[in-house]
Amino acid sequence: MPKTVKTLLKAYGEKYNIRLIGGEKGLDKAVTWAYLAEDIGNLGFLKPGELIITTGYFTREGISLFDFARELMGKSFSGLIINTGKYIAERDIPSELISLCNVRGFPLFTMPWEVQISNVMRDVCGELISEQQAEKAAEEAAGALLKGETVGNAEILERSGFPKDKTYGVALSEKNHKPNFTGSDMPKSICLSFEGYTVLVYTDTKDIKGFFNPKYPIGISSPRQGLDALAELFGEAETALNLSEVYGKSPVFYDNLGLLKLILKIPDRDFLNSYMREKIGALKDYDEKHSSRLTETLFYYILSGASPAETAKIMYTHRNTINYRMNKIRELLNSPLTDFEETAEILAAIYILHLSKEN
Repeated sequence: MPKTVKTLLKAYGEKYNIRLIGGEKGLDKAVTWAYLAEDIGNLGFLKPGELIITTGYFTREGISLFDFARELMGKSFSGLIINTGKYIAERDIPSELISLCNVRGFPLFTMPWEVQISNVMRDVCGELISEQQAEKAAEEAAGALLKGETVGNAEILERSGFPKDKTYGVALSEKNHKPNFTGSDMPKSICLSFEGYTVLVYTDTKDIKGFFNPKYPIGISSPRQGLDALAELFGEAETALNLSEVYGKSPVFYDNLGLLKLILKIPDRDFLNSYMREKIGALKDYDEKHSSRLTETLFYYILSGASPAETAKIMYTHRNTINYRMNKIRELLNSPLTDFEETAEILAAIYILHLSKEN
């Protein structure tokens, strides 16, 4: 988990007499590095997330502390520590700056002149380096577990705070689509790139849906106990992701797939494709030839309890259009579609079509 301003303040605030004077709302910001900045002209070379420390030497060149801090806020740094006493006295920090930090959620601190900045940077940067190394090791171990390589890797994750016997889940999204975690509510997790996906391995599986942006296809596995289950959970999440793309719905939970979960357990793909052709081959061929949506219409018609009105609502079309399509479907299938067992078989065939790689 990334270090935040809050966690670093808790670790070193008392040691170095660092005191928060504004911007408390921003304490959950992640910190990527600590940097001593005395020249406003050099800020363009720094990276977002860095925690800035300054003595205020720039004030000798006529630059105000207010302008310096406002420039920092515009570049997404994580906070500012003012080493007060020589160039800036604590009483000279303008109340307007503190108010702006409170509004913008930009943490502002003071630290006495007697504190050696080099010691603060050594401690903070050293901890950040250790954290980055631990995160890298944990990501590599998680990637190995997703491949089914359990020997030694579960122990590495356990040392990183992921107990072997806890309940885990796996969520997949397309590459570069990151979970939109917020604040302290984020579950214990590892986010990594794996086989062309962004993969999230997480614990505390309650309400995981709220941590994802629903505009992107996302697949979520069932929860399972133990790190050794990650490879199987990855397969579940991948299936759910593929169906998220097929249905245009996000996220899709593997646990909610119902009949599809049974179909997925049948290893004979040739048998499944043959079954699908037998039940809905005529519809599939007609759709391919005429670029129509008969199979999709029948799918939603069955799921809506044979209601043309509900089907029309789901497909954003007119009820008369659905009635026309259903007449064509009955003609192609040579069936009135009134028998429950027959419609259940057709639904299974449509699910098989959805699972087909060529679709």
